[in-house]
Amino acid sequence: MIFTADTHDKKLHDNLLKHADEETAANIIRNIPLSKSTTDEDFFKWAEDMCSELESRFDDDTIKRIRMGCACGPSQDHKEKLRQLFFATKNVEEFARKYNMGNYGSTIRLDGETIYFSYPECYCSLVNKIDKPISKTFCYCSLGYTKEMFEYALGYKFDVELLESIKTGGSKCLMRIKKI
Repeated sequence: MIFTADTHDKKLHDNLLKHADEETAANIIRNIPLSKSTTDEDFFKWAEDMCSELESRFDDDTIKRIRMGCACGPSQDHKEKLRQLFFATKNVEEFARKYNMGNYGSTIRLDGETIYFSYPECYCSLVNKIDKPISKTFCYCSLGYTKEMFEYALGYKFDVELLESIKTGGSKCLMRIKKI
């Protein structure tokens, strides 16, 4: 299989192999080629087509797992800053308060032990330049990003759920994070 210089199709292929056989993964990638010279419109069309392919072949839980594995992932530097912030606080409440004062481009709200993590805008460069909605399937990669970031920073295992997404018509991107 030949992939573009971009890694989005390779990440998708690699994660498909974790949840489907090689033939299925190869067929999906073949059905949604990603050009080496992509415009914002090309990326958005690829993202729409990818969502349709996944939704036609897999249940929602499998789609979530596939897309979570496709996350770009927070940088090691960002994860380390959050980890140090957490270890410099007495508890999750103080961590949330300091995080919200830190101008990270997102906010944390707590409800008991449940963390609500929110972005005021879509930060995904694959789809945020096109003013059209997209399936929640696409936004599931943000769950992988968020899970990786919070598990590293706080040192716990978490279950992450997408509650709202700007690209699906929401006013913000909102995830619920629960300690496992």
